[in-house]
Amino acid sequence: MSSVSSSAFSNWFKNHSKLANDQQEIRIFNVDFRALSQVVALSTSKGLESNNRLNSCLLLAKKTRITLIDNLMPIRGKKILAFSQIGAIKKVLIYFAEALDLKIHGINPRDIVESPSYTNELFHRSFYETCLKFVHITTSQAILEAFANSKRRVHVIDFILNQGSQWPEFMQELALRHDGPPSFRLTGIDPPQPDNTDALQEVGWKLAQLAEIIGVEFEFRGFVAYSLADLDESMMYIRLSKVEAVVVNSVFELHRMLSKPGAIEKVLNLI
Repeated sequence: MSSVSSSAFSNWFKNHSKLANDQQEIRIFNVDFRALSQVVALSTSKGLESNNRLNSCLLLAKKTRITLIDNLMPIRGKKILAFSQIGAIKKVLIYFAEALDLKIHGINPRDIVESPSYTNELFHRSFYETCLKFVHITTSQAILEAFANSKRRVHVIDFILNQGSQWPEFMQELALRHDGPPSFRLTGIDPPQPDNTDALQEVGWKLAQLAEIIGVEFEFRGFVAYSLADLDESMMYIRLSKVEAVVVNSVFELHRMLSKPGAIEKVLNLI
């Protein structure tokens, strides 16, 4: 994998490596941020086109012309159109499409509040604000202090990336170092998403955008794995200690290995 600077963005390249057990799969995302500027421009153009189509649907909805709306853009088409975008445009269009479906098909707001996805989102937010945020702050501070006066390159292996919520503040702290920010390389591991979406792609793209803004050289590599025990040392792409400092970040993950014989030993051998 080539080293990349955050001064340019990238396309994502996905390779699938299946293990002997068909139930286990590791998906590897290599990030080369040099080409994404073209993708961003194209996506912005498509996003504006998508927004215009959704606006047309909204005008028809005001006139209760429901049949025409479904002809213009079926329900599934609205969602595909929204999820095909990236960044802020994607988020706006997803909310727009969902709200339009609610208006058209008359779904009770109470059904939304009681839906599993909405409930899970609230649980995650509550857990993060009350527990996980404090853990992220303290571990990030420990990492910063560990290499404060040493390496110019830092490689963090995060055993549970979890939307990457820990790293924006960490990167901003790097940018404020009096001797200039070191190069930051992040390897993130996450389990597969229930809806099979590529959450790592979104996380890597957002972090690359932030790195570009604050002037931090950034490199990202992501893995989707059912279990940490499925990972191999060669996947971590660890460089010599003289070249960069290596930090392993694990929040509420290693205890999951205790139920599988030899799993915890294999994971610890990675580091």
